Amino acid sequence: MEELVSLIAGRAVAEGANESAWSGLSYDRFSSPAGACERVVTTLSVYVVAQGRGQLRLDERACVCGPAEFIVLAQGTRLVTEALEASSEEPLLAAILRIDPVLTIELLRAIEQQPDSSASPRSPKSNSPPGSEPALVSPLGDELAGALARLVRATDTDVDRQVLAPLALRETAYRILRSGQGPVLAGAAQRENSGDRITAAIAFMRDRLGEPIKVEDMAGHVEMSVSSFAHVFKETTGSAPYQYLKRLRLDRARALLVEENQAVGNASRAVGYSTASHFISEFKRMYGETPRSYASRLRRLGTRHSPLEAR
Repeated sequence: MEELVSLIAGRAVAEGANESAWSGLSYDRFSSPAGACERVVTTLSVYVVAQGRGQLRLDERACVCGPAEFIVLAQGTRLVTEALEASSEEPLLAAILRIDPVLTIELLRAIEQQPDSSASPRSPKSNSPPGSEPALVSPLGDELAGALARLVRATDTDVDRQVLAPLALRETAYRILRSGQGPVLAGAAQRENSGDRITAAIAFMRDRLGEPIKVEDMAGHVEMSVSSFAHVFKETTGSAPYQYLKRLRLDRARALLVEENQAVGNASRAVGYSTASHFISEFKRMYGETPRSYASRLRRLGTRHSPLEAR
């Protein structure tokens, strides 16, 4: 642990937040209890307090972390760090490590392929008693501290950052998955990765509203099986993939009818319907009136349609 403290102290030379030459790692240094820093976590991360003690406010939650403790931070978390125990002689020293959710899921699958499946971070037996939640903060431990120290050293030169840093990051992520924070990291990685894929799938739909699209096409675009994609998509959006595609098509048709004054037949073909009768039937089922009646009413009122949000 002393090595990690020394390594961070030599790199976190400024008061407050310190960026490193490697984009996946940054540091905090506070030399008095008055020190504080606010940031929004843009990707799955781990906050490690090597020395000192700080209060971490995470959206609506708060906890005390350090020394030699860490916490997993999900994407989008608003993090406020306030120093509680810090001085010029022994400042609060912390590292913020960004972890690729795809790497985390890859490691998770490798762990689950081992004969002892109970070792999986997704298994409630592996890290906490049945029915209990993992602790918000966990002790660092010698193995994880050693992996982090190797990662910090691996960011010193261009060659090390290119060759050694990815290996050290992989070991560090593995150690976290095997720790008390394993279920937290695994769950956050799966949510972030799934969310990115669903966003990509929706963009894929929007770009092809006039083309015939199958659920198999959507799943293939984001490299998921059809069953997994359909399950995750509905959990994320509240709709089945094809129902969501239908909403996107009809929403685009509304814009064409109202704002561009297109004929019903042209609007239906532009959003992928082979026959106007099928389009009219589905439009009426969703909006309660025919496309022509809907467009005429909104144009009389001078109202623009409200586009469907991406999520």
